[in-house]
Amino acid sequence: MNAIKKLMGGMLFACGLFVSVNAQEIPWCFPDTVTKVATSGRGGIYLYTFDDRGNALVTEYIEHDATGTQIPQQKITAVYNRFDLVDTTVSYQWRSGGYMAAARKIARYDNRGNLIYLLNENGDGNDGWTPANRYTYTYNEKNLKTDVLIEKPLDVEFDQWTPSEKARYVYDGKDRELSYEHSVYVESAWYHYRSTFNKYENDNLVQEIGMGLSQEGVFDSTYKLSYAYNAAGKQVEWLYEVFVDGAWENSDLRRFFYDADGYDTMVISYQWNLYSTGIWDSTVKEVYKNRPDGQRIRVDHYTAEGADPGEWFLAAYMEFEYNEAGRRTAYNYSSYNQDNGGDFRYEFELNENNDDVRATCFVKKGGDWVPTDRINLEAEYHDGTSILYANEPMHEIRVHYKSGTKSPIPDDVANQAWQAAPDFSVRVYPNPAREILSVEADENGYFDMELYDLSGRMIESRRAVQCAEFNVSHYHGVYLLRVEKNGSAVSRKVVIL
Repeated sequence: MNAIKKLMGGMLFACGLFVSVNAQEIPWCFPDTVTKVATSGRGGIYLYTFDDRGNALVTEYIEHDATGTQIPQQKITAVYNRFDLVDTTVSYQWRSGGYMAAARKIARYDNRGNLIYLLNENGDGNDGWTPANRYTYTYNEKNLKTDVLIEKPLDVEFDQWTPSEKARYVYDGKDRELSYEHSVYVESAWYHYRSTFNKYENDNLVQEIGMGLSQEGVFDSTYKLSYAYNAAGKQVEWLYEVFVDGAWENSDLRRFFYDADGYDTMVISYQWNLYSTGIWDSTVKEVYKNRPDGQRIRVDHYTAEGADPGEWFLAAYMEFEYNEAGRRTAYNYSSYNQDNGGDFRYEFELNENNDDVRATCFVKKGGDWVPTDRINLEAEYHDGTSILYANEPMHEIRVHYKSGTKSPIPDDVANQAWQAAPDFSVRVYPNPAREILSVEADENGYFDMELYDLSGRMIESRRAVQCAEFNVSHYHGVYLLRVEKNGSAVSRKVVIL
């Protein structure tokens, strides 16, 4: 959770979120320089400039080639209010030897710290701004978001706006989301575009049904997710069905297994065989070996591809090493598919807080480990939250930190509700991303995941349990990911190459 607070208060400035406070001075420690380097010498540098409260005033990404030539790519500046919430951010793109303002977002909050208004503007190329859209948010007395209205400019000169989209959230008496309805405004009328409806039992989400508007203009069921749990409340089954020709059809199934201490030991994935009645085809199996404290020692990855029916083929495995504090210091990866690389080793240098300051990767050649480039090279905070995930071949990631202390925000009773940090965390990878961006939450239950560009325009959204994927192959630059559950939110800055 400390790393989540770091990200929210520092690197994730553009979402305007907060960190929890105490009566004493609050320490903060964030990366101010993150460098990625390939064996060829090419790479990039992420630079962060903080104020004395740990708010990131400037974020800049600079690429460099094998000769050391540095080429600026993008910069973001931010202005904060007295509650460490972002009032304004400006995004710049490097063009013709200088930075050009590309987008600006202006935010407003109520006296509880809830974002109630967001104006997104685009640069007009002449140091001016053109409105792109604006968002208006409504909350109930429990600070749960109930309505969102998106408008676009109708007449910029006369400040006239027209509706574009709207969303409504409905909760039960336990503040659990029962339904979500999304409508679009077309030719002076609202059209129901998509919805989700949730069902709970024993405080667990057991069913989610999605409905949507087809190309033929019919609003009907599209998918159904069903969840089963054991007596300890752990999810043991996940079933995905699709609605075809007026009936539900099986599609995907996942089963989870645990030991007596509640640690996961195995996950098996299946796909429905469309050509045989009543048959689930096994596709992937992962078997986990854990230490008594739950730390992962080994992961065996099996596939059914190429194996005899009912048998598994061990495709790859990972073995992990830890220090006395239980922090990952290295792991080995072995693949039986030599086309996929063979044997690799990842080593991590840690600081006194057990946060990564250096991550490197090696390949085994002739019995020795030699430097190599790998896509899945990641630097992390001590709780496993990602600092940077290289989704292009890189040999090394180096992190330098800046630290300080700040006084608590004003002790205003009206703001107590938004001083509490979310009680969940998320893992976003790879970051930077190139094609697929994956999001995983550390809790069971329904999450609302939205991806925004720096103008504040929502470009992708998912409603999922625990995990979701975004196809980002057609995007480029810096984006903001917001993951929300029952009124609490975690936000991440995402770089898409």
